[in-house]
Amino acid sequence: MTYAWTCSRCGEAHEGLPLSWAFDAPIYWHWLDEAERKQRGFCDADFCSMTDDDGEPARFVRGTIEIPIVDAIEPEEESFVIGVWASLSEASFDEVVDVQERDDGNEAGPWFGWLSNRIPVYPDTLNLPTNVHYRPGLRPIIEIRPGEHPLAQDASGITLAHARKLGERWYHASDA
Repeated sequence: MTYAWTCSRCGEAHEGLPLSWAFDAPIYWHWLDEAERKQRGFCDADFCSMTDDDGEPARFVRGTIEIPIVDAIEPEEESFVIGVWASLSEASFDEVVDVQERDDGNEAGPWFGWLSNRIPVYPDTLNLPTNVHYRPGLRPIIEIRPGEHPLAQDASGITLAHARKLGERWYHASDA
């Protein structure tokens, strides 16, 4: 069954639930121009390493925030997924890279990190505390640590209606 909905912001009908979004790099990478990127680091689909403005190293891993949808009916509606980046310490970054390369680390982690993207449907999410959890063969889970932030509150589960509202806000984030 295909989920159809009408956007309350634009009035248009849409098919499929907007249940996944992703950022291609940490926000800090986007703050650099092309020349600075070449000089200060690298960023691929899973890992990013760069020096900050003070020459200090910064390391990031890509993973997913997976928010359960508590009233899901269809299997494709079970989670609201946001592909994000988390910063890690040098030791944690090296461990994650090693574990992922070996794809052998069921007992590895979690590692503390800081969320490194601004998710436009929430109040500022940059630098929310996280735990990065290894998953064999998949990108890590990035768990938002408990707290008062709306994303931390949503992390335990949201309704399908709330997921749709977030999706509408995401589609229209540039309109705000």
